[in-house]
Amino acid sequence: MNKYEEIIKVNSGLIYMIMNKYFKGYDKDDLYQVGVIGVIKAYNNYKNDHNTKFSTYAFKYIYGEMYNYINNIKSIKVIASILLEYFLLLHHFLRLQFF
Repeated sequence: MNKYEEIIKVNSGLIYMIMNKYFKGYDKDDLYQVGVIGVIKAYNNYKNDHNTKFSTYAFKYIYGEMYNYINNIKSIKVIASILLEYFLLLHHFLRLQFF
């Protein structure tokens, strides 16, 4: 088991806690993977000379990654709905013009 697998295994409870407390209603598998990215980023940036436990330090990275993921999904859904509305209007317009 390498260092990343171990740190992810130890902090998977923290990932699930953040996911279930702050991000209900979203895909849990995707959020878990995003949380793992947050743990890895926290691990790469953590220094032992911080006066903080790793889990406390990692919280902001995990939460931040999940928050950004959710915001990106919302943007994609908005763009998709605008495109759908545009294509429906275009279809309706073309049907009126040529049929």
